[in-house]
Amino acid sequence: MNACTVDKYPKGFPQLAALISCDDSLSMHRGFKYLHSRGLLRLEVQITELEKELYKLDREDAANPDMIYRLRSTKHEKDWDAAQADLIDKLMAKLKEYGERLSRKSKWVA
Repeated sequence: MNACTVDKYPKGFPQLAALISCDDSLSMHRGFKYLHSRGLLRLEVQITELEKELYKLDREDAANPDMIYRLRSTKHEKDWDAAQADLIDKLMAKLKEYGERLSRKSKWVA
């Protein structure tokens, strides 16, 4: 069905969508820049909090000879305390989400 044949679509949003799809110059959509920015700021705060937790854990591990292994290895043995690995996993997930949103920012800033 040809999208430029607006009359073939029911009145309302279907007809409006058909009209907009006829010509890119008719396409205007909200960018929700404010809301995107709020989301990015929230992620920044969450990442900063996780960073502080990791820094605190690193300092505690450095002061404890039984935990120093976590500062010197990326390998995690099953009987080791998983606090650092779990924290880094959370941090990496947030960083990934932040990076993806930030890379899409150029599309809604333009």
